[in-house]
Amino acid sequence: MAAIPINSYSVQGAEFNITDRQKKLDSNEWSGRVRLAWFEYTADGAVAANQVLGLTQLREGWRYLGGKIYSSGAAATADLDVGLIAADGSGEIDDSATADDIDLLGDAIDIATAGLYDLTDTEPSAIGYVLKKDCWVAGQLLTAGLDDGDVLKGYILYAHD
Repeated sequence: MAAIPINSYSVQGAEFNITDRQKKLDSNEWSGRVRLAWFEYTADGAVAANQVLGLTQLREGWRYLGGKIYSSGAAATADLDVGLIAADGSGEIDDSATADDIDLLGDAIDIATAGLYDLTDTEPSAIGYVLKKDCWVAGQLLTAGLDDGDVLKGYILYAHD
């Protein structure tokens, strides 16, 4: 049986073909433990549109893999952006002046209807993003807010060592 040749490699695949087998690879570059950061938010009174909610924190070096968010149902037309805000309050999510990005992980998720929503459905290009510094995962309410008792809960999957 003839072997099937590989014509080109992913970044990680190329690392497996190095001649120096002593080279250490960054653990989050080609493998890692998959973990999750859980969050749950219950509105204590009405929450207005354009408010920003701190949902959970992720640490420097962690690789974002995706996430889900459940909404118990919110005000009609309520949408939610989910993104990263620097935990140090600098307004930059890395050291090269990349501004806080409130919709990096999820863009205009329709939370008016109760349901479970996959963040990668609206922002698939964020998969694999490696945090350059500690960041809040934050949600910003768009067009409408939350009513008293409305619930947002979910998780962020990430890889680390």
